[in-house]
Amino acid sequence: MSADVMQKLVKRIYAHAGIQATSHSGRRTFANRILSNDGTIKDVQVLLRHNNIAQSATYLESGTDRMAALVRKV
Repeated sequence: MSADVMQKLVKRIYAHAGIQATSHSGRRTFANRILSNDGTIKDVQVLLRHNNIAQSATYLESGTDRMAALVRKV
């Protein structure tokens, strides 16, 4: 399935569900959930099919709450 076809499919699914989002925001949420569930940046890279890990890093959030939780784990 091409990226264009996939994007249109996701857009239709979101619209049908009444969700105001884009396929890109869905990918961003997915990437951050991977990390929140003990995944690694490498896992994000593989699952989002990025050629470069730096591309994957642009999807990730590093909020204060997330950093505080990491420090508490150490």
